[in-house]
Amino acid sequence: ARRAIADLPPQQREVLMLVTVEGQTYEAAADTLGIPLGTVMSRLARARVSVARAVRGEARTTLAEKAARGG
Repeated sequence: ARRAIADLPPQQREVLMLVTVEGQTYEAAADTLGIPLGTVMSRLARARVSVARAVRGEARTTLAEKAARGG
């Protein structure tokens, strides 16, 4: 998951970190970044989808690697 977060576009990563790590509300993140609330919401949604897809992909890769090794 850390790699997936690091690979996000900077604007998405910034919003994700403010809301999920620092615990800011959407409104506070919007104020901090000087952007509209709707922009915070859309960036956060895109970031969450990207991270979820990347993590699922990593899990599939890990399972495929184990199967290839006979595990």
